[in-house]
Amino acid sequence: MLEERFGKRTTYDYTVAVGEMIKEAKKMDKEFTLADLPTFADVNDSVFYACVRQVFTEEEIARYRAVPSSSILVKFAVNPETGQVWEVEYDIHFENNRTFLSIPIDKFHALENALKSHPVCSISEKLRQERQSYAITNCTLF
Repeated sequence: MLEERFGKRTTYDYTVAVGEMIKEAKKMDKEFTLADLPTFADVNDSVFYACVRQVFTEEEIARYRAVPSSSILVKFAVNPETGQVWEVEYDIHFENNRTFLSIPIDKFHALENALKSHPVCSISEKLRQERQSYAITNCTLF
């Protein structure tokens, strides 16, 4: 959690972020994805997948992508001014196939470190002007 990393003096209320996203969504006058909302940081896919390839071999990536009805979503909390990744969360989904459970924990830790040390996210001027305490975004790992 952000509080663990940056101290309890400043707390982060995730319900505020969700509330802001709902407000933003109500202002949209066309079909959109969550990534179109100003609260979301843009992810540089080439940097993201370069980080993935630092940790996982091409064979591992192919094997994990081939797992049916399964996915790993990587969520980020990022600095809304610089785009630096602060926190990483993994949502692992699988049905009747436990292949993802064989991924060593140290792989997830290494990927988190790689994401935190590379310019994975870019921040729009609109998001910068909102001066939020953090921004969120996500990518599909496998």
